[in-house]
Amino acid sequence: MATTIDDLVRESYRELNVIGERGALTYEQLAQGLRHVNRLLDSWNINFGLPNTVSISSFNLVAGQNSYTIGSGGDVNTTRPLKIINATIQDGDLNYPMSPINYQEWMDIYDKSDTSDVPSKFYYDNNVPLGIIYVWPKPTKVVAFRYSQERKYGSYVAGDEVTLHPGVERAIVCGVAKELLTKYPSEAIGSLIIQNAKDAVTDLRIYQIKQHQRDVGTIFDSQESGNIDYVN
Repeated sequence: MATTIDDLVRESYRELNVIGERGALTYEQLAQGLRHVNRLLDSWNINFGLPNTVSISSFNLVAGQNSYTIGSGGDVNTTRPLKIINATIQDGDLNYPMSPINYQEWMDIYDKSDTSDVPSKFYYDNNVPLGIIYVWPKPTKVVAFRYSQERKYGSYVAGDEVTLHPGVERAIVCGVAKELLTKYPSEAIGSLIIQNAKDAVTDLRIYQIKQHQRDVGTIFDSQESGNIDYVN
């Protein structure tokens, strides 16, 4: 069963012993918890270099076209990805994995006008305000580009399903529980809740540092300097 944002809010109340293991939230409790979730994620978007939300999307490639802007108002009118993790070409019932390449590898492709029924490589330029997805070779027919991506956290409403990086669920649960202490103060577990929230964010920062070091290593391996926001 998929995890929903309601599940995380419910767990935050359980951390405070406001509800039991099988307890249900009132409408007011859920609404208050969701407000804290969205405020917490908004603060992460602004202040912290923390892992972002992961989702899967797709759009159709156009025959003879090898670049597509993505973002609000782009060829692909959706939230601009921070990073495209991986991608496949879906042609009917068949799926073909694509190889991610970086900027230098894209520039090293001598003939970008090469064509094929199924593109085999892609490069994502994390530009602002519109990112650009490049595929090679150019498709000769309409096929679907299916990709997993990292995006900034958006706002959640009741019932939304969530797919998050390792450790993010714990950080949300502990962070919301900490915020709820203002309404449900507890001398017995208050300090533990605060410490757990702090530890969860610290763990996420360590995770992000390791991811950054991996990306930098990939850049050095390919002898490329500059922006590290490409797929690896």
